[in-house]
Amino acid sequence: RYLGGQLTVMDPEEVRYLVDMNLAVGRRYTLMEEVAISPLRFNDHGLETAAQFAGNPDLEVWLTGAIPMAGVTCPLDPRAAMVQGVAERLALNLACHLYGVGGHGFGLRLEPFDFQYSTIVFGSPEWCLFYAFAHQMGEYLGGRPIRSARFRSVSKMPDAQAACERTASALWQALLGGRNFGGVGQLSVDEVFSPQQAVLDREILRYVARLIRGAEWGGDQDAVAAIADGVAQGNYVGMPDTVTRYRQVYDFPDLFKHWSLNRWRQEGEPDILQEAWARAQEEISHADFRLPDDQHARVDRLYERAARRILGQG
Repeated sequence: RYLGGQLTVMDPEEVRYLVDMNLAVGRRYTLMEEVAISPLRFNDHGLETAAQFAGNPDLEVWLTGAIPMAGVTCPLDPRAAMVQGVAERLALNLACHLYGVGGHGFGLRLEPFDFQYSTIVFGSPEWCLFYAFAHQMGEYLGGRPIRSARFRSVSKMPDAQAACERTASALWQALLGGRNFGGVGQLSVDEVFSPQQAVLDREILRYVARLIRGAEWGGDQDAVAAIADGVAQGNYVGMPDTVTRYRQVYDFPDLFKHWSLNRWRQEGEPDILQEAWARAQEEISHADFRLPDDQHARVDRLYERAARRILGQG
């Protein structure tokens, strides 16, 4: 967490507040400690915190990491980077086994780094290439397909850059077998959440899903006979194959309208970002969830006590 502009670490007492707040509303807290640090290190504080709560029935403990960046915290060469990544993953799996907590598996990462601006990069061409290396190595070592994927972009708002990076990286992951996408609405790596982008991501995912679904032959119909029937009629709109299958062949986007320029003008020249915001606001307005008053009061009291402790007020 960040406090007064300084990066701090969460101590066990703070974890207990989070556990208590979850218990107050009938939930079970998940503590995820990122303990593996590239290159080839462990976060001792995170391990100590995880050890204190391992086996506690009131929460679930997971260990995670690392996030090696090519040329910075791992070798620039993908082959050497993968060797380091596998070593770090094996060490993390061993730690999970010794502590008896979650986090096992072979989910590897290899992230690009921008040497001009000194930042991790999401959604770039290099990100796609490095993702493929890590993804395929993870599938090979784990012995099963990896279906998880995420929307990726360093753009700060839902703009042309976000559209390019998110569509390209989502399609790339889908072609590699990704089917379950997270990071919806997440921008600037993970610093920004945009409701507009969340709406746009649904449309991007719809585009990707249609492409991945592919195209099928029209059964056993005779191609020459079908052409002859269409020529005789003057078009193929009313042909049996068109009538029965056009909805399976063509997708009709909800937001990305296939209007002509004239139709767009007739509709008032709608702005797609404004439309996305309107739809996001409509969905937000229907989100009326609220905790029961007694649970809400208990969480508030716990939150106030935790805030006083973190701020050093008692």
